[in-house]
Amino acid sequence: MPTKVPKAWAIYMSYSIKKHETNTKLIHKFMEYGSPMNQLFLFDALTKFSKIVIEQQDELRKEMQTGFFDPDAWIKSAEDFLQCLKDRE
Repeated sequence: MPTKVPKAWAIYMSYSIKKHETNTKLIHKFMEYGSPMNQLFLFDALTKFSKIVIEQQDELRKEMQTGFFDPDAWIKSAEDFLQCLKDRE
């Protein structure tokens, strides 16, 4: 059963990075850390979350209406990720 966007958003925002790494370095580090399954996990999670964002974009716009991030920019990021995967094929 898919997770609703607001719950996933809260989990993402509650995550804190102890080291002051760039996001790019952190993702690269995770993909090389431990198991090769980390790469699959990351792509699976981003794919699923992107699809949830796009499918629930009306609800997302209402939830993010008064937030720090522009909901349309968030939706565009989800679309960009899925397009990037599609272009890779």
